[in-house]
Amino acid sequence: MIGAAAARSAARRRSKQAAIHDQQSKVRQQAALDIIKRYDVNSNMHIDKDGLTRMLRDANKNTPVTDDVLRWCRAVAHYSDGNASPEGEFVEITYAGALAAVDAFYAYQENEPTIVDLFQKYDKDKSGMLSTEELKQLLTDLNDGDSPSAEELRWIQETTYKRDGNAIPSAGVNKAEVMFSISLWYSVLEQDEKNSKSACAIC
Repeated sequence: MIGAAAARSAARRRSKQAAIHDQQSKVRQQAALDIIKRYDVNSNMHIDKDGLTRMLRDANKNTPVTDDVLRWCRAVAHYSDGNASPEGEFVEITYAGALAAVDAFYAYQENEPTIVDLFQKYDKDKSGMLSTEELKQLLTDLNDGDSPSAEELRWIQETTYKRDGNAIPSAGVNKAEVMFSISLWYSVLEQDEKNSKSACAIC
């Protein structure tokens, strides 16, 4: 459970970032749409694994994306389509799923400088993954020193792993996943703030 002051501080940060993120999202979505249009697909068509890989390569200026980013974007596509594919397997995705995947890549690319900085600071063993303790420290620092509870941290990790298509917890949170983990933490803070306001209203 976090303090009310910390919750308010986190809420102010989110409020300041919201307008910027909304504009960035619109730009990303248009860029993703431009990529999809190159492949002469429509809303009734499905896209296979190779097709999505080529789209992401094109979005990355004709450079293949890393395996972690590719897996994350595929997982976003499956999630968008409502498919929970077994770990390591690929289910053909819809036009909307492909759009979500390319948008997810652009979101990663947009945040990559921040992600690199975060890993330089918190990835103490330079494994390329944030362990439970490393992730906890990151989330704690984002919340003005108030740590997530063991239950909150476990939920953030498990939800992140599942979103990435992992049937079981992996060795940690990778660079492609970390911004999603952070967004989950902010959702916890937001809910805690709402609960705090409700309790005050009853008092």
